[in-house]
Order: sequence, then structure tokens, then C-alpha cells
Amino acid sequence: PETELLVELALQEIPEDAEWRILDIGTGSGCIAISIAMERPRCTVTATDISIQALALAKQNAKHQQLKNIEFIRSDLFASIKNLKFHIILANPPYVAENDPHLQTTLRHEPQIALQSGPHGLNVITEIVMQAPAFLINPGLLCMEHGYGQEKSITALLTQNRYQHIESHQDINSIPRCILARRPAVTIEVE
Repeated sequence: PETELLVELALQEIPEDAEWRILDIGTGSGCIAISIAMERPRCTVTATDISIQALALAKQNAKHQQLKNIEFIRSDLFASIKNLKFHIILANPPYVAENDPHLQTTLRHEPQIALQSGPHGLNVITEIVMQAPAFLINPGLLCMEHGYGQEKSITALLTQNRYQHIESHQDINSIPRCILARRPAVTIEVE
């Protein structure tokens, strides 16, 4: 349900007839990218993941839906994305703290690379926030899912990096779960 919120928020931003470029970082099984590609068939969706196995599964899922407007690239975040700009970057990144007890209980069967992100769960989110402006059109949108209790830290990080129009959205349990932010405006220095 939390990831459905991310997709719903993105779809509210993308006009139905838009021909936008959308990037899904860390696509995993491809559910975000595939949902967007299905709902906005005129858009081009690029889905990336560092895991070969995850990309194989995502490709299989997209093939099952007979989608032609989605491409898959093996990439560690933005490393393999060259000279492309996107209207929206979506991410459901790893955001679990490395000592979170859920890693040993309810999440123990999940791939750790898809969950864990440093001592506070913010390492990958920080990398995305720092790198995304180079890959967003102006005023492109960054949409990220995040973990419990991370909203204030992420908002501060976005503010520090001059993102604009930062919005927090709650999940079905009224817990802050997704953050949307516009790309920092380009400043022109006048001499």
C-alpha cells in the first residue's frame, strides 16, 4: 500500500496525454515503473536496478503486460544514466537502518541490498537527493518513499540542497511515507 501511494502521487502529476520521460531508480520487481507505463502509455519509463536478478524479474513482469514504453538499465543509482533528463524521478530506495530489529524478523527473507541503507537508513536517499538535480528537467519532480520517522531528516536534506515545493504525504496509517520535491531552480549569476 505504501508503494501504491508513490504511484498515485506520481500519476496525479503526470497529465494523461503527457510524453514525459520518467525514471524509476531501484526498480526491484518493476511494480512502480510498470504501473506508470501502463497508466501513461505515451510516457517513456526507464527502470534501473543494481541487481541483475531484480532486472530480470522486472523485465519478465513488463513483458507479461506487453509494455513497449519501458526500458531497463542495470545501474547503481545514476551511474549508467548518461546525458538523459527526466520530468520525474521515482524511488522506493533502501531506507531501513542497519540495526533495525525488523531485519531479523519480518524482513529476514528480503534481499538486504533492497532494504538496508546505513546506520540511519538514509545513505541511499542522501545519494539520490544529491545526484537527482543533474538528471531532472527544470522544474522536474523527485518522488521518494521513505521509512518511519525519516520525514524531518529528508525534508532538511532537501531544503539544504535547495529543492523547492517540498511536500510530505501520509500513508493509509497516517504515517508520513512519501516526499515530493521540485528540482532546485537554476540560478543565473549576473556580473
